[in-house]
Amino acid sequence: MTEARYEFASPAWLAAIGALVAERLADVDLSGVTFSFSEEFTDPPAHLRRPGHDTVGWHYRITDGVLEIGGEPVDADLKVVADYATILPLSRTVLEGDDGAARAAAAVVAEAEAAGRYRREGRPPRWPQLAGLAGVHDDIARLTS
Repeated sequence: MTEARYEFASPAWLAAIGALVAERLADVDLSGVTFSFSEEFTDPPAHLRRPGHDTVGWHYRITDGVLEIGGEPVDADLKVVADYATILPLSRTVLEGDDGAARAAAAVVAEAEAAGRYRREGRPPRWPQLAGLAGVHDDIARLTS
């Protein structure tokens, strides 16, 4: 069976990645966990932009164990802001088990950081309960067109 694929940063894609995050955390005791993550993509195609905004993105926020997922970027403990054209090919790249792809992705990110097209702000999660999210990038890549 072929898994559905969605246009990167489209409303359907945002809903699918929200569902992935929720699924990965469904059986995890998040009591006491407070952490937020957000991605914001600058210069997206016009048809993907939110009304009144020049960017698209998403977030998840856990506040004392309660998970919230949204289809817009927010201020967060860890936030990635990247140019849409730069991040698009990375969003489609499965990294697990492919050291060459992981090295190439790291090189693209480093080049984009140097050029001001990618930045990472804040700190990664320190909560062991969130370890299950480590591979979510590859799940997202598999459903991104």
